Amino acid sequence: MQHRNEHKLKTASIEYMCDKLHPMVLALTGKTTPQTGLEGKFSVYFAAAVAIAAGAAGVKQFTDAWVRRPDVVALRDRVFATVDPSIGEAQARVAITLKDGRRLEQFVAHAVGSVEQPMSDGDLDAKVRDLCEDVLARDQTARLIDCCRTIERQPEARVVAAAARV
Repeated sequence: MQHRNEHKLKTASIEYMCDKLHPMVLALTGKTTPQTGLEGKFSVYFAAAVAIAAGAAGVKQFTDAWVRRPDVVALRDRVFATVDPSIGEAQARVAITLKDGRRLEQFVAHAVGSVEQPMSDGDLDAKVRDLCEDVLARDQTARLIDCCRTIERQPEARVVAAAARV
């Protein structure tokens, strides 16, 4: 994702992507041609492609529509994943070769959201807003976030459940 934003990458500008992963990652997410959003959750190939195409790889991207989008499918088919036993379970080595010949490489030691690289408060709030968007009104989502941020000052824990009630 960092390369996407830093270099303003588009799916069409990428010749291919090579991911070196821990053996377990490929065993669990090695589905090469997912046809549904659910199958996409088990495809490192789709996840890499949609992250470039959408700038995110969250709940809204793991849908049937995104899995079948022609530009995402085309890039997904240019993602190559290999096993590297020296890489940790939560690590990855990513190399992107662009059509103009440039090569971008990145070693991901810790994924965003891991204990070692926690999400910022702003990122967490944005994720909650994204997840609640089609379920709760914006003001209710804001109250829920505030309630969670001040949980230690709430009289009872059920206040959170009440804030999230549809």
